[in-house]
Amino acid sequence: MEGALISSNAIGVVELRDTGDHKYHVYGCHRFTPDLKDQRMTMTDARGESGFYICPHCIERGPGFAQMSDEEWNKLPSNAAWVPPLG
Repeated sequence: MEGALISSNAIGVVELRDTGDHKYHVYGCHRFTPDLKDQRMTMTDARGESGFYICPHCIERGPGFAQMSDEEWNKLPSNAAWVPPLG
């Protein structure tokens, strides 16, 4: 059932983990802050990456309608550290 609600052509952000795995997030995932080393791709393309898996929080959340333009993507820092929200 993994990713059953997220369309195969949904564009998300793929995080390259320190382990070499590729973790797929829907845009707006509250547990992930993208940076320029991450890649935007469809779920189908992401499935072809080594160690592919979907963020469990994104599975719970399901598909989203958030998008990020090329202009906004290019404003991302090159190595943003994730800072957990207060509370």
